[in-house]
Amino acid sequence: MATPTPEANFEAAPPGTDRTGIFFRDQLWLKSKMTGIEYMLSEVMEPHLFVIRKQKRDRPEKVTPMLVITYWMVQYTKHHRFAISLQGRALYYMQKAFTTAASRLEKIGYVDTENKGATLESKVTKETIDFKEVKRVDHILAFLQRKKNEHLETLQIRGCHSLTFIFRGQLPPSLKKLSIKDCEKLQCLLDDNESSTYSSSSINVNSHSSHLVELMLNKCPSLTCLPLPDQFSATLTSLNISYCSNLTTLRLPAALKHLHINDCPQFTTLLPRDRLPKTLEKLDIWECGKLESIVERFHNNMALYKISISLCSNLKSIPDGLYTLRSLREISIASCQDLVSFPKGGLPNSILEVSIYDCEKLTALPSRIHTLTSLQHLYISQCPCLSYREEGLPANLSFLNISNLYKPPMNLGFHNLTSLKILGIHELVDAESFHEEEMEMTLPHTLTWLLIENFPKLKCLSCKSLENLTSLEHLGFINCREFTSLPNLPSSLLDLYIKDCPLLKEACKRDKGKEWYKIADIPRVKIDEKFIYDP
Repeated sequence: MATPTPEANFEAAPPGTDRTGIFFRDQLWLKSKMTGIEYMLSEVMEPHLFVIRKQKRDRPEKVTPMLVITYWMVQYTKHHRFAISLQGRALYYMQKAFTTAASRLEKIGYVDTENKGATLESKVTKETIDFKEVKRVDHILAFLQRKKNEHLETLQIRGCHSLTFIFRGQLPPSLKKLSIKDCEKLQCLLDDNESSTYSSSSINVNSHSSHLVELMLNKCPSLTCLPLPDQFSATLTSLNISYCSNLTTLRLPAALKHLHINDCPQFTTLLPRDRLPKTLEKLDIWECGKLESIVERFHNNMALYKISISLCSNLKSIPDGLYTLRSLREISIASCQDLVSFPKGGLPNSILEVSIYDCEKLTALPSRIHTLTSLQHLYISQCPCLSYREEGLPANLSFLNISNLYKPPMNLGFHNLTSLKILGIHELVDAESFHEEEMEMTLPHTLTWLLIENFPKLKCLSCKSLENLTSLEHLGFINCREFTSLPNLPSSLLDLYIKDCPLLKEACKRDKGKEWYKIADIPRVKIDEKFIYDP
């Protein structure tokens, strides 16, 4: 291929340029008239492959990719001496351009335009390097270490399939965010076996002055354990691990605030086993099918405000001491089929939202749930063994969704929920009708939204209080196939939604159905996804 040629004429060569037309941004040049054609060194596989990306810079903060990528390959054999003699100068300048870029900590791989209000100085002092599909990434990182970079904050390594270990001793102490993705042979992070030489399968990490704050590992199927060193424990606050199919064990750093583990099917153990870090604020564990327990108990976790556990089919229990989490605002438990009960003591009074979904063996809600004066949002669905406590539900609920009821609604005390605005009722077993007088069910006057769904035997809703709900604006019936008639509706109703209710649909036919007069004046009526006034 031809040597790249300059496509912009400069009165004087600015810092960081050479005769090939390849130039990299310099602090002085950033502050002046930084426009024109750029050639960005995107990827390197020394000494055979250099990838150059061409782009147009309209102004210092705006870059337009020109979708031109130059691949430069040189074969060092006796049959290519003539080619080497012609291409040697260009190759020299490419190597020199890379050296200039790395030594000045230029952004390799992409341009940051997210923070358009940032000063140019901040763009060159807070740097990001993104290595993608580079086979000899260790050579580049070794070079960065020798240059003693003081501003490298973010490093992304993607698709480097030869990478097997990361040793301590090399990454700059300024590094705050490390992301490793799709490195299929990575076996161990921060191995203890120091090495004085750098190989294609290892990277050294500076263990003496690490300031790493965020670590993300994604799609590293050979990674089995993650014993983070003490140097990281003092600074690492965010740990995100996903799609690591053979990860079994994870030791948590002492200063950790956010933990997210997703789709690690072999994962079984958090260390230490007895407790979580005191600093932990957010705990997310999803799709870890072999995980049976998280830790033994919550102990002095006063910062923890959110817990989300989903698709952990073998999870047997929630840690004891749940009620001690004074900052807990939200807990969500979904698709944990082996979970039978919540721990003794129930939930703390600080809780605002509780969601429980698809826990087929769960038999009861947390104890004392009716006393939780801060609880506003309660969502319960697909828990067939769940029974509701006689004490009823928290009085300050504003959102309530319940399903798989084995008690008639009269026993749930909806009328006591004086702050309730949204109510969804699903799948009442063997229900044939709601009769307010017989079932003594009274809905609160604060209700603005009511949904009744999946009642295959329900024939009518005979609730006299419904027409007196002067705040009700939205009403829906879904999959009530035997439902034939509507109750008297309040004048406040703005929206009526009916779906998969064939008998009711027939009764609501425009100008013909026996229930048409009840819905004709409602501003918005939709039946099976079609507005009633549509042709």
